[in-house]
Amino acid sequence: MLNKAIFGFMLLAAGAAQAESAHPLYAGLVLQSNTLKVTAVTGYAKYEPAMTGVTLGYEFADYFALEGRALKDSNSDEIRPVQLKVNSQFQLQLRAHYPVLEQVRVYTTLSHVRSNYEMHATPNGSGGSTTRFSQSGAGYAAGIEYLLTPQWKFAVEQQWLPEEDLTDRLTGTNISTDAKALTFSASYAF
Repeated sequence: MLNKAIFGFMLLAAGAAQAESAHPLYAGLVLQSNTLKVTAVTGYAKYEPAMTGVTLGYEFADYFALEGRALKDSNSDEIRPVQLKVNSQFQLQLRAHYPVLEQVRVYTTLSHVRSNYEMHATPNGSGGSTTRFSQSGAGYAAGIEYLLTPQWKFAVEQQWLPEEDLTDRLTGTNISTDAKALTFSASYAF
């Protein structure tokens, strides 16, 4: 059902009038700090792996853009006996933005996110096992963007990432997860 809603939203946005922007295509760099909180009956663990990547987008209407991101791990986070790493993440976002000041825009995104995780567990302090798995689904974000010049933009956003499959991967009862990311980006419009 959610996939149909995303598809319908994208079709609706694609039918909007073409933007008059002189620089609709943009590319940039992304720094993302992930926060994954795993909660169980016995307590919780909070992992904070960081990622870096690139973004490519197109502002196809006055208030809409379509953006793709590819991110790669910069580090892993470890809370003994488990080490968690996000090997890579790919995002396709539909973005709606609105100017609140001449150089400031607020925006929201609806995205499809695919994350590739690696979890290494060493329950006895040595050896252990490594599990690799993927998580995909719908995510959303809210952010603010500052236009330094008509071409240069800087943005910060808070993302809420899908975690349903991740919860299923963590075996046991009464385990839940919460996946978020704080993202900083700088882009140049062509």
